[in-house]
Amino acid sequence: MTNDEYLLLNQRVEMYRMIRGKINSLENEKIEENIIDSFSLILLDEDLRLKITDVAESAVNEQISRLKKELEKL
Repeated sequence: MTNDEYLLLNQRVEMYRMIRGKINSLENEKIEENIIDSFSLILLDEDLRLKITDVAESAVNEQISRLKKELEKL
């Protein structure tokens, strides 16, 4: 293996680790708690909090899906 091949392989491994770390963080995220803490949503009615939580969960799931596609390309 040449030095350039080694560097390219190492770069791909680091990219994989970074993406995998993002996925793990997103999958372990306590979305509702963080949203309520971040935006003081405690002041909103329950149905409105649920709407915002659903949108956030959908966005997180979409991001996870995109990151997994990036992993497949590696």
